[in-house]
Amino acid sequence: MSLVMTRHSTPNVFLLFWTALFILPFYCISIKWLALHRVQPAWTNSGDCPRSREERRVFGLIAYQARVCVRLPELIPHIINAASLTVDVCQAAFADRRWNCSSILTAPNLSAELNSAFVYALSSAAVTHQVAKACSSGQLANCPCGFGG
Repeated sequence: MSLVMTRHSTPNVFLLFWTALFILPFYCISIKWLALHRVQPAWTNSGDCPRSREERRVFGLIAYQARVCVRLPELIPHIINAASLTVDVCQAAFADRRWNCSSILTAPNLSAELNSAFVYALSSAAVTHQVAKACSSGQLANCPCGFGG
């Protein structure tokens, strides 16, 4: 594989990178993906993505999230890991507090609490971290971070 990129290959290489870092968090809002913390095993291909409204409801997804699943199925296992990580970290951080992060289990339908801001920030950071980690380790196709892998 050549490390030299031509003008014609640049859109293919950077599509996943820009989608993951800029479009996905803005368009999909990371908190909306938290319902996936209940999903096991992780999706492995676009054929596993929910197609009907009933299937989407089972997984807690809305229509545009299902479309992202079909278009970028390689991201879904990392988003599921991020959702699980968000739940675990939040519950560990607030284990000895009155608000022990139990409402995160109702995600993405969180009530308007001050502590919800922490969950929003944590979920955004977790998605960004998991996708960047997968990119840098070469687990994602067409990712500019994984050229050597």
